[in-house]
Amino acid sequence: MGLAPLMVMWCLSGIVMLWHPWPTPDAERVLRAHPDLHLPATTILPPALNVARRARIAMAGDDAVVTVLPDNAPGSSDASGFSLRSGRAVTHRAEALVPDARAYLPGGERDAPLHAAGLRRTDQWIMNTKGRAQGFYRYDFADPERTSLYIAPVSGDVVQSTTRRERFWAWIGPVPHWLYFSLLRRHDRLWADTLILLSAPSIFLTVTGLWIGLRRFGSRRGRRTGAGNRDGGRRRRFRASPYRGAAMLHHLAGLSFGLFALSWITTGFLSMNPAGFLEKTPPPDWTQQISGPLDARAVAAALPALQKEPGIVAVELDHIGPGLFLTRLNRDGTRRRTDDRARPAPLSADALRQQLAQNGIEARVDRLARDDAYYFSNRHRTRPFPVFRIAGPDGTRLYLDPVSGAPLLVVGQAARETRWIVYGPHDLDFLSFLRAPSSRILLLLPLLCGVALLCLCGLWIGICRMGYMLDRHRRSARRRRPGRRPVRQKERESRP
Repeated sequence: MGLAPLMVMWCLSGIVMLWHPWPTPDAERVLRAHPDLHLPATTILPPALNVARRARIAMAGDDAVVTVLPDNAPGSSDASGFSLRSGRAVTHRAEALVPDARAYLPGGERDAPLHAAGLRRTDQWIMNTKGRAQGFYRYDFADPERTSLYIAPVSGDVVQSTTRRERFWAWIGPVPHWLYFSLLRRHDRLWADTLILLSAPSIFLTVTGLWIGLRRFGSRRGRRTGAGNRDGGRRRRFRASPYRGAAMLHHLAGLSFGLFALSWITTGFLSMNPAGFLEKTPPPDWTQQISGPLDARAVAAALPALQKEPGIVAVELDHIGPGLFLTRLNRDGTRRRTDDRARPAPLSADALRQQLAQNGIEARVDRLARDDAYYFSNRHRTRPFPVFRIAGPDGTRLYLDPVSGAPLLVVGQAARETRWIVYGPHDLDFLSFLRAPSSRILLLLPLLCGVALLCLCGLWIGICRMGYMLDRHRRSARRRRPGRRPVRQKERESRP
């Protein structure tokens, strides 16, 4: 009875998540939030740039900032920002980033009243955002959509954006489905243990329910159910089940959708890595050697040419191949990769092979134009194509942006196992046609509705059974009341 409402909630919130996943900021508007790049007359580069393998230069407020990453891992949260005016580590004030926050909104809403809520680390909508330990500035707008923005104080990047509509659907979709309540989610170990302790007995009850349902399939003998129904020796209306009413519906739904319920609850349990099962491992060292270390002197020599090109929002630096390369991100969304002399230098598979061979790494490099088993678009995320896929000697796959060479995804051994054991069965997206939008209507929605019906019937039967037991307890208590004789004794004494 305690777990049945939880199972119903997981099913219904899963239906909502087919159309309304976790809120994420719009990539094009994130780029638009930065002002055009304007370098100071004299730039001072930090010493940390000499050991970085990738870096990015962009404006944060009115300050040009170079952001360096200590590794080549996608989505790393260890970014450090340095001002090009002083060369020192910088953390901007919330007031300095207000223009960036306004630039994220559509043109007609940028003058909406704004409230700067300060630095936040444990807000509801940033609990799964990388780098939240350093905190993000929150800006609440009084625009028609009631937008809330979270901006990194170092780089000025918009890391999260939510609207009133997105927050509404998230509260009845991802938040209850993942138990993503900030009071619980801020304690990672407690949150994971809570999900494990709730899903483990749910697996046991689902298995026992399937076993009982299979044993009772086609049985001729009636059985009293939780709802108090039994066939009473009468001819059954449906020969596959000995039950009637809600009990029969629960029995048939369990036979039809019980395996899917078991699969979803088991994979949800395994996604929490109980006892370290399928624990994530750091990417192998060779994935960090695709780009060599940068040279601050070469960067300083290449920066003056950027002043002559208007409309540049950001510049990404890499060392894939001989020398320094710069990828310019323009205001209109176009990108262009050049060498340190501003000559076109598009990234090629040969350059990647040469870089790998130079580091003694035997790997296969392919240009991928469509989905494969690990890199694909689904209803929650759209992956860019084409990409470069590098298959390493240990089986690890590294996917790189075809223009800048930025790492997009690393799939190691643990990630491959998790894909086939956990997320593949949980999302039912093994094949490309299962990831099409039509599959939500034709496959996933009917299955989720069937499992929800199974859980609702079980909950209703349990409620009826509890009512029956409480009623029987009350009748028994009345008979045991002091000074009250049993009914049969009263009838015996009234006889002549």
